[in-house]
Amino acid sequence: MKAALFILIASAVLPFDGRLDGFSTDESVVVSVDESTVYRTVPASNAPATSRFHRFPVFACIDPEAQRSAEIAATCAAALTLGDLPECTDDEILLDPLFISTRDNHTAPWSTWTLASGPECIGPADLADEAARAFHEMQIHPATLNVQPPNGWTIVHFDTIVHTDNPDEAAQETTTELLGIPVQIRAQPAEYTWDFGDGTTQTTTDPGKPYPDHTITHQYTALQTYTVTLTTQWTGQYRIAGATTWTDVPGTATTTSTSNPLDVLELTPRLVTDPLAQY
Repeated sequence: MKAALFILIASAVLPFDGRLDGFSTDESVVVSVDESTVYRTVPASNAPATSRFHRFPVFACIDPEAQRSAEIAATCAAALTLGDLPECTDDEILLDPLFISTRDNHTAPWSTWTLASGPECIGPADLADEAARAFHEMQIHPATLNVQPPNGWTIVHFDTIVHTDNPDEAAQETTTELLGIPVQIRAQPAEYTWDFGDGTTQTTTDPGKPYPDHTITHQYTALQTYTVTLTTQWTGQYRIAGATTWTDVPGTATTTSTSNPLDVLELTPRLVTDPLAQY
């Protein structure tokens, strides 16, 4: 698709008002540009004070009002020479051309915007580091820990059943922006460690099931009060909002769930009078 065609289509969606409002003057965050990437943000304290960057929508150049500004006219002249737009896959998005403005010192005026790089596709691989950081900062709710019998007691030498939610139901998602791009982050339970409080643990990939289809059980051998602890290991994935494919995040996250105190009791059988015998 030619750039001119793209401009005509997009201008109907978001016409340009001829002002410079589209250019950011906020210096709190800038984009670090080198030959390998243009997507890594850096704090202002580490950023060069004599450069600023901005992605300018090429389609704004179709508005005649834009030509009233010498700055925008120069920007448009550079943008319109870009030719064909890159063809992005379903898991990528198209970024507007990147422009740079410079100044000699802190008090000097900024120069007009000049083209730093043309429109380009950005995909999951470009966001890998930021996605990993977002996953490890994600607030994951601990998995639900269910113990049966459910009333705070169980029977010595009998099966005590534990289980948690199905992994698909337990998965947690959040949407955030990474370098200005909306991205979905997902956490999924992958492994469970069941600590029964008596020195016995089990590690499974099975979340367990409730009675009568239970799959994870434990028998206590002493009449004491115990606490069951579930440690869940979570894996992460991410995708650009609207894409269909999830990409794995390196590393895992861990949450801990604890039961209420569990009393282990002993049942003593005894003979009783048949209540129906009197009839």
